Amino acid sequence: MKPKIQMVDSFNEKPILIFAQDDSESIVAGSDSTFYKNNYQDSLRNFLYNLNNQYDVRLMTFGTSCKESNEFTFTQKQTNVDDLFQKLENQFNASNVSDIIIASDGIFNTGKVKSNYNFKNAEIHTILLGDTSLTYDFSINRINTNKYAILNNYFPIEVVIQSNTYFEDVNVFLKENDRVIDQKKVNVNRGINKILFEQQAIKSGAHQYNVELTSALKERNSVNNKASTVVEVIDYNQNIVIISTCPHPDIGVIKEALNDVQGVKVKSFLEDDFKENIIDYNLVCFYKPFSSKKLIKRIDDCQSNNIPTLIFTGNNLDNMQNYFDRIALKKKTKFKGTNLVESHLVNDFKDFKIDKEWFNLWTTLPPLSVPFSANYSLKSNVSILLKQSINGVYLQDPLIYYHKIDGIKHGVVLGEGIWKWKMHQYQKTSSAEYVERFFQKVFQYLKKIDPKKRLNAIVPKITLEDEDLILSAEYYNENFEMDNSLELKLYFVDSIGNKYAKKMNKIDDNYQLILRDLKPGYYSYSMKFEVADLTFSDEGHFSIVKSKREWNNIVADHITMKTISGKSNSYFFRDLNKLVTKLIDSYDKKLITRQKMENKNLLDYKWLMFLLLIFPFLEWTIRKYNGLI
Repeated sequence: MKPKIQMVDSFNEKPILIFAQDDSESIVAGSDSTFYKNNYQDSLRNFLYNLNNQYDVRLMTFGTSCKESNEFTFTQKQTNVDDLFQKLENQFNASNVSDIIIASDGIFNTGKVKSNYNFKNAEIHTILLGDTSLTYDFSINRINTNKYAILNNYFPIEVVIQSNTYFEDVNVFLKENDRVIDQKKVNVNRGINKILFEQQAIKSGAHQYNVELTSALKERNSVNNKASTVVEVIDYNQNIVIISTCPHPDIGVIKEALNDVQGVKVKSFLEDDFKENIIDYNLVCFYKPFSSKKLIKRIDDCQSNNIPTLIFTGNNLDNMQNYFDRIALKKKTKFKGTNLVESHLVNDFKDFKIDKEWFNLWTTLPPLSVPFSANYSLKSNVSILLKQSINGVYLQDPLIYYHKIDGIKHGVVLGEGIWKWKMHQYQKTSSAEYVERFFQKVFQYLKKIDPKKRLNAIVPKITLEDEDLILSAEYYNENFEMDNSLELKLYFVDSIGNKYAKKMNKIDDNYQLILRDLKPGYYSYSMKFEVADLTFSDEGHFSIVKSKREWNNIVADHITMKTISGKSNSYFFRDLNKLVTKLIDSYDKKLITRQKMENKNLLDYKWLMFLLLIFPFLEWTIRKYNGLI
């Protein structure tokens, strides 16, 4: 065995001092911008140099993001002090941080600002930067408008103006494509002012509106007098009409379900009240049409014009064999009277996805009244969604099914009484969500989709440079259901011709990608992939615009800074020598003495071995000399 010895070494660990610099644009937006651009960093380095012997100094910048850095650019587009403390918590939680110095103008425009920031036992100091002199200024605080507007409808654009004094004759210009489309001259009071414009959506697509304020009084800061917003004008992409021979509560169920679907416009008429052109509609629903020659003619018009239809036959089809071609029934099918039947979903229905909850639900719904036949005979091109059942016995007789005529899908509901389904579910659950969603899918499947539009890219037209650009896409397979089993790529080009390619991420049934830190400018994009011999693509453009968040208010807020650190711990830049003295005088109280313990081989310490052996040897020699041995 080798003898061991335990060595203990004590040493003092320097306390960590974190200097966090606000690196946002507002620092250089005031009248003292020349100092911050040219002299500030050199002066700051001298200040920190005086502390290097006593402290382990770490430099950080914060604004849009927070990181360790000793380079200040004052170009960040927003200021988030709360993010700074979260970063400190994550990065220095186990460290001996004794002091935090925050140098900022106190203009925090993102995130929360707390009055009780603390980090372990560290003392927080603030350096008060920026210009606190109040200059007369008005600015666009925000623009309130609808994200979407319906074609030909009017929509509001509300301009919220913030002012620190009273202004007369302020011109408010509303522009589109650099053309003034409306303007108002207003008097602006101190505080918040709201100016309302009403615009008509006269063309579908994305529209960028620019607002600009002008006044005879020259302001020091005019950057905050301009702002933009985007409104997407949509044309109803599915106009549906319900035409019936009589009033019926089933029609109300259908309308309520479809009114909740964005992009769907629903009208209903009794047969004699319908005076419109049938070809103006994307889908026509007929309720009990076979008792009316007028509606039978309407059905023929739809089928000859390739307009999808959904026909609710009602519960009487006696002696109507001449009309069976229109609902994919063979003429040999005989109907006599009515019958009450329950329903069950078809397990192998593949034309669209069926929610799992529906299978159990549909077996509990009240019966419908249907035309009775002992021998339903359907044509071969039929896809059955719902079949009949009686007292829990599943029948093969159809209840809801689809068929095609010249490649156009049509739907048939044999019977009436779906209003009972909605009432039953509402009584059980206080919601008719499942029944409504079921009929939304029944109608959605009939929608005509251009194969070229099976890939749909969803990209915001305008995004601020300090915000994430969130792109998404939907691909519809041959059954016109969202499908993301294939790899989709995004290709985009900036305004100077640089090309980029990114792989879209798969999220649920669609695709999504988040892009950050894109430079302001105009971008064109395309998304594409190939399936067999077909290429699916969608393309368009988007713009990244400069953020003026840091210019909305350029008056330094030293009250907030003093709240963070306490009044006694706040310093102007010219008084940094006082902070240096305080930190140097107190650093020895912040030292931590640590011990390092090691096990060493005793044989490695020859001098120690010599001492251990020399004393016994001397004792033996003395005893021997004195005759004691």
